[in-house]
Amino acid sequence: MSYMYVREFWDVLLEATSHFGTMRLRSEFRPSALSGPAAVVNRTWIILKRLDCIVDPRTGDMQFESSEISLRGRLRNDPLSSGAMKNVYDENTAPNTLPFTVDEHLVQIQAEAMRIGLGQWFMNAFFQHARDRNVTAIDFNIAFNDAFLAEEIESPSPASGIPQITAESLGITWLVEPKRSTSVEHFSYTLVHNNQTMIFADLQGTPALVGRKDGLVLFDPMTHTVGGNSGIGDFGLEGINSFLRDHTCGDVCNRLALDEVAPLIFDTSRNEEQDNSPSPGDADSANGEGGDNVD
Repeated sequence: MSYMYVREFWDVLLEATSHFGTMRLRSEFRPSALSGPAAVVNRTWIILKRLDCIVDPRTGDMQFESSEISLRGRLRNDPLSSGAMKNVYDENTAPNTLPFTVDEHLVQIQAEAMRIGLGQWFMNAFFQHARDRNVTAIDFNIAFNDAFLAEEIESPSPASGIPQITAESLGITWLVEPKRSTSVEHFSYTLVHNNQTMIFADLQGTPALVGRKDGLVLFDPMTHTVGGNSGIGDFGLEGINSFLRDHTCGDVCNRLALDEVAPLIFDTSRNEEQDNSPSPGDADSANGEGGDNVD
């Protein structure tokens, strides 16, 4: 099942020499060989309503807030890039038929936005824990990317695959993210939820400025939960056990005393509680509390 993404034109011309090292400027210019007529890209003007995922800084609870701001842009009619479960469309910010309903898509695209917001909340908690313990041997210049949802209003785009927008038939909703560098670093199982019900997995990041310093911006996170209901790619206990099998605590874990504050023992008895928790489509989904660890 493919879900729809959109990225704005925010080009980043940085390349990481190492995850914890320095960065250098690199041109992304690629000369193209003329082998025939150039491809013609078709775009459609659309009107969008912005929806922001608001994360409570104390509890991590999330809700979506509608903005009065309307956005106008040109949406590419065909995908810029495709993966196993998602398509990326260029906005300057698109399939002609839908293999899912609008409601099914909305649940999953909200889950994607919630993962990004929750990931940054956990990241902030981890950084604060590191500062409290005076541990500086970590890279603080890492952040999750800025993203928001945008619902098509008025007329649907060809990319949406929707024939019309009415009061009973809403337009498709897109996840809008900054367009990033093509240089990508991949990570595995780097955030662990300390209430022992969730881990963030399969993280990837691109070199970018974070707080006006060279850093990494993380995007497209995936989560595994005890209930297996946090969105597409959630493999539940199978994904959690894979991390528990493969992870070995190192120097940073020991300095932060993570074996004490966030032991890697997941409580499977919480499975029933997790199954009864709000789904990714619920606006006020509760997501636990406390800081998480990054290795």
